Amino acid sequence: MAGEKKGSAFEALVYLALEKIGYSLDKDLYWGKKPNGVSIDADFVIGTLEAPSHLLMLTSTGQASNYNMKVWRNVGEIFEIKKAFTPPPGVYNLVFEATQKESLQDIMEAISDGNLLVQSEKYGQVLVNLVENNLSLFPASNERKSNLLKELLDNDDLARIAFSTFCIHLNNTINKQNFLLNDLWALAKCYKNKSSSRLAKITFFRRGILKLAILPQEDRNQIYKHKELGLKINSMPDYAITLGFATKSVFGYKIIDKEINNTLDLLTKEVIEYTIKNSPFDRMQRWIKPICNINDVEVQVKFVLDHFQHLKTVKGMYECLTSQYIDPYFKVNKDKVRGDWEIVWIFYFVFDIIKTHKKKKQGFGLSELSKKAQKYLNTNSYPANHTIWRINLPSFVNRVTSAKDLPFEILWATSGVLSELLDEVGYNALSQLGKSLEETVISSNLEQKLMSYRSFHPLKVVVEKKLKESSLPFINIPAHPSLLTEINGQNQNASTTPLIKVGKVAIHWKSAFDQGKTHKVKELIGRVQSLRFEFSGNEFKIRSDIERFVLILDGTFTQSQINTLIRSGWDEIYYLDELDSLIELLKNQS
Repeated sequence: MAGEKKGSAFEALVYLALEKIGYSLDKDLYWGKKPNGVSIDADFVIGTLEAPSHLLMLTSTGQASNYNMKVWRNVGEIFEIKKAFTPPPGVYNLVFEATQKESLQDIMEAISDGNLLVQSEKYGQVLVNLVENNLSLFPASNERKSNLLKELLDNDDLARIAFSTFCIHLNNTINKQNFLLNDLWALAKCYKNKSSSRLAKITFFRRGILKLAILPQEDRNQIYKHKELGLKINSMPDYAITLGFATKSVFGYKIIDKEINNTLDLLTKEVIEYTIKNSPFDRMQRWIKPICNINDVEVQVKFVLDHFQHLKTVKGMYECLTSQYIDPYFKVNKDKVRGDWEIVWIFYFVFDIIKTHKKKKQGFGLSELSKKAQKYLNTNSYPANHTIWRINLPSFVNRVTSAKDLPFEILWATSGVLSELLDEVGYNALSQLGKSLEETVISSNLEQKLMSYRSFHPLKVVVEKKLKESSLPFINIPAHPSLLTEINGQNQNASTTPLIKVGKVAIHWKSAFDQGKTHKVKELIGRVQSLRFEFSGNEFKIRSDIERFVLILDGTFTQSQINTLIRSGWDEIYYLDELDSLIELLKNQS
C-alpha cells in the first residue's frame, strides 16, 4: 500500500538523520528491531537492545481515525517500555504526516519525552514533498531506500538544506527528557497485577451478528427454528448464497458461515434479536444495501459500459447523478434487477471500480474526492476539509430529501472527479473486471465499513442486557476520564474510554480478529494503564474509584495475547458465554 511505502521512506529519512548525528547501525542504532523482553517492534532503538536509551516512534497516516487508534497503541507501548527497563529509556514521537486533532497531539506531547511535528515545519513540507514526488522509485530494502534518499538529497539544494535543519531539530528532540513523569513510571513499575491467566477462546460474535442482521427477519426466524428444532430452512435470499452465508441442497438451505454458526452457538435467539434491535443498523443501510444487491453488479457494469462515452464526460456524469437521485433505476432494465436500489449507486460504484482496477483495498474515498474536486471549483468556499463533502454529499447519494438543494458547484465538481476516474480505468479494463469487482464491493462495504462501524457496540448491548436482568445497578459512562485527561488538565474525549461501572468495577469491551488483534492488544494496554493510575492532588497514584478492571472479549486473541493483557492490568477477562460468572463476581463485590 502507498501509505506503508511512504512510511518506510520516512523511516529511511530518519535513519540518515540519525547517522548524520553520529549513530551507527547495529552498533548503537537499531532499525525495526525489538528490544529484549518486550513486545514492541520499535521504529528505531538507540543504545542496545538489552538496555535501550531511546525509542523513536514514527507516525504517517492520512486518516484522523487511524491517528486516534495509533495514539492509544503508542500509549500502551510507552507504558510497556518504561516499565521494562531501569532506567526507563526516553520515548520520542515523530509525526511526518497525520490528520489529527489537536487534543490527540497534546496526549502524545504529555506522555512522551520529546515530540517533533515534522509536518508542521517548513523544512518538513519540503521533505514530505521529496518523498511523495519520488515514491514510486523507492525500493524494498532499507539499505537501497537510504541510498536513493542520499542521491535525491544530493541533487536537490532545497531538500538538502531542509534535511540539515531536520537533523538539528531531531537531535534537539532526542536530547529532551520528561522528568515530570518519573514518579508515574516508578509507580507503574511497582504495580503487579495479582490476577491469574485464563484460557483464550475464539468467538466471532461481532461478525456473526452483523451477518445475521443483513438477512431478512423471516429468514432469521427459519434459522433459529432449524437450530432449536431441526426444522428445514426453506428460503434464503440469493445474496446469502453469493456471500457464502448459506448453501442450497435437496434438503433445503444450510448455514455454512462459521461466524454465523458461532454466534448461534454462543447466544439464544432472544439475545441475538435484542442485540440487532438495539444496534444502529438503520444508520448502516448505506453499506448494507450494496451487499444485498451484490447479484446486480453485472447489471450495473452493463449500464456503465453501455453509457461509457457519456459518463466519462463531466456533463454526462452530472446528468446521471441528478437523474439517479430522482430514480435509481434511470436507464436500467428493471427486469434484470434482483435487488432493491435505493441510492445514487453510480457514486460509490465508481469508487469500487477504481479500487478494483488499482488492486487497492482503500484506493479511493470521500477525502480523496474532495481534494481532486478542487480543480473543478470556481470558488474557495468548499475546501477539501469542508463538512459539505463528508455530510451533505453522502446525504445526496443516499437520496435524503433535504439534500436535493446540494450546491450545483459540489455536484459538478464531483461529476468531474467521477468521470475522470472512469476515463482513467477505460472501457476495456472495466469490461474485464468481472468477479473481482464483486469481491471489491463486498470487501468495501462488509469489511471496511460495516465491520468497523464505530457506533456499533454489540458486546456492550449484551452486557447491559445481562446487568438489567440481574437487577444490578450500573452506570454507562461513554467517556471516562483517564490519566492522560488529568495530565492535560481538561476533559478531552480523545483520552477517555467508554466504560460500564458497577460499584467499583469498570467493564470495557473489545472485538478484534486476525488482521487487527495485535494493534488492539496494544490499545487495550494503553487504556487500562491510563485508567489504573490517576493524577490527583499533584501526585500520581492508583485510581481510587475503580478497584477492578474487567474486559469482555470477542475475536481471535491468542493465549499469549490474553496473558499480556492480564499482566498489563486487566483483572478479569470474560467471553459472552461466561457472563453468568461475571454477574456472580459483581454480586459478590457489592
